[in-house]
Amino acid sequence: METIEEMQAYYCKRAPVYDQSMGYDDQEMIDSLQPVINQVRTLLQGKRILEIACGPCFWTQRVAEVAAALLATDYNESTLDQARKKALDWDKIALQRADATPNAAGLSSVTQRECDEDTVLIAGSAGLLTGLRLPSAPAPAVGSAFAIMIC
Repeated sequence: METIEEMQAYYCKRAPVYDQSMGYDDQEMIDSLQPVINQVRTLLQGKRILEIACGPCFWTQRVAEVAAALLATDYNESTLDQARKKALDWDKIALQRADATPNAAGLSSVTQRECDEDTVLIAGSAGLLTGLRLPSAPAPAVGSAFAIMIC
């Protein structure tokens, strides 16, 4: 089995329990993340956001209220299916399946179309922004769990 197929099989099984496995269904865990959530929300206030590797949209849920608009992408349709079950602001949020690997046609076409000076990229894994080239964008600010790049 190839790596991509293995990943698809893994997330197909894990997607329904992803939030639970990360502790995202535990209010105590969410409370412990609140300082980070508040900081990220402040940084993203009024911005257009392209989220890479959104999974079932835990972070999408947390920043959508303050964002101008949000395009959340993931390679795995199974995690996007879980996201679609959530009560999100669908007038402001769009989901799209996209390949986030460097030089992937899917993500590069999204970034070229969606990114301008008012766009912020966030990635579920800091490594996903490595090698991503955008016009006049600085290097990403990398956190332990995700990365933020302001174009």
